[in-house]
Amino acid sequence: MLRRAMVNHQLGISLNLILLVTLTYLLFPSLRERVGAFFTLQYPTSKMGEFSVGPRDVYLVAGYVVLFTGLRAACMDYLLLPLAGFLGIRSKKLRVR
Repeated sequence: MLRRAMVNHQLGISLNLILLVTLTYLLFPSLRERVGAFFTLQYPTSKMGEFSVGPRDVYLVAGYVVLFTGLRAACMDYLLLPLAGFLGIRSKKLRVR
């Protein structure tokens, strides 16, 4: 049941998570250092423009996973499914494929 709900509401879940992190960053300056990990790499080196790898980079990767999941869901729901219907594909199963 939980899996089905997550699959059916990918766009809403992704959008809510992105808005939560973004608004937390904008509205609560005391939390910017912690929430900023979702937007930038965390381990700069002494050389300009270079970064090393560390455990806090997982936040950035997780943020991009949520972002691209939302973009995929939006493209499917608002671009590709209507296009398939316009092209005459009537079966829901075939339109999703």
